[in-house]
Amino acid sequence: MNIIITEINKDKIIVYNNKSEYKLYYDLENIKISGISVKIKYKYIRKYNNLYYIYFDTLNNDNILDLDKYMKLRFKNLQLVRNNITSFYIICNNFKNIDISNYKKYMYISINKIKKVKNNNISIINII
Repeated sequence: MNIIITEINKDKIIVYNNKSEYKLYYDLENIKISGISVKIKYKYIRKYNNLYYIYFDTLNNDNILDLDKYMKLRFKNLQLVRNNITSFYIICNNFKNIDISNYKKYMYISINKIKKVKNNNISIINII
C-alpha cells in the first residue's frame, strides 16, 4: 500500500543514519512510513540507461520543490531536483518495472534513502 503525502510537514521527516546511507521516514500520526511519497505533475518523461528522467515545471509541484529546499539545507552536496535551461527534472529508478504508460499527467515517486558516494549525497528515488 502506497500512501501519497499531499502536504509535507518538514517536522515529520525522520532520518536514520547508517554508515553509508540515510534512510528516510515520514511520521504520519502513529505510523512511520518508509520513504517520502509525493505526486508530481510532469511535462514529459525520458528513459536513459534504465533510469527515468521526469521533467516538470514549478506549477502545481510545490511539494517536491519545498522538499528539495529542505533536503539541500539538511544534506550537503545533494541534488534531489535538477534543472536544465528550460525545466526541472528528477532521476528515478523503476525497479518494479511499473508500466508508466498508465500515468497520463501525474507520476508518483518515493524518496527512500540518500547514499553517500565520494563526498556526495545521492537520493534514491523510485517510481511507485
